[in-house]
Amino acid sequence: SRNESLKPSASTLSLLGTQEAIKWVEDFYPPLTTKALDRVEFHGLNAKEFFDVFFSDSAPFGFEAFHNIRRDKNVRYGAWEKLEGVQKPCLLSQAPIIDNHNAASSIHLPPVFERVVEYDAKTNSFLGPPFAKTTKVQRALQVSKRLLVLEVKTTLSDVP
Repeated sequence: SRNESLKPSASTLSLLGTQEAIKWVEDFYPPLTTKALDRVEFHGLNAKEFFDVFFSDSAPFGFEAFHNIRRDKNVRYGAWEKLEGVQKPCLLSQAPIIDNHNAASSIHLPPVFERVVEYDAKTNSFLGPPFAKTTKVQRALQVSKRLLVLEVKTTLSDVP
């Protein structure tokens, strides 16, 4: 199949050029209807450095300021955890594809990491509650030195 030839090992992924890495991501992830950034290069930061600066557990420029500006409350960042046994990239709308019984059949991907952020989001609504319980699941997959895939799924509760 078309995807069979594009299942590189973790060591091969780190050697992929930008175009090959983008093609690999496009083959495994469907196109997004909304994109915050697409094919934007941050000069002076590679993908790992970008993650370390903005998303890591000790990020100097994390999203705490964003939550403060929005006046969210009770913000709790979980630690990034490696998802074990992931056989191929998966969307947050799907369960990870894991096969703990047949390790030989797994695709050798770079590690997929996930964390959960929970907070009370300010709703700015006149009709509903002033805050909504919010859970944000974030996944990170560094495909190459220059390509990082970040997925975020946000779920709001208690909103009429």
